[in-house]
Amino acid sequence: MDSHDRHARDQEALLPFRRLCGGGRAYANVEMVVVEGDDVAEAILRYAAESGVRSLLLGSVSFRWFQR
Repeated sequence: MDSHDRHARDQEALLPFRRLCGGGRAYANVEMVVVEGDDVAEAILRYAAESGVRSLLLGSVSFRWFQR
């Protein structure tokens, strides 16, 4: 699987979480991105700084739950 296919798969997997950011509204003003890097924190901070992010919401789930 190449990086484009992996990115598309990741975006699709994250779609159900979009409602969590919008207070239950179907379409919140949210941009979801997948960043890659050896140092996850550094990659997120770099993206936020380069993109002018003002608010950042992070979460975590167990890998097993995410696969469902």
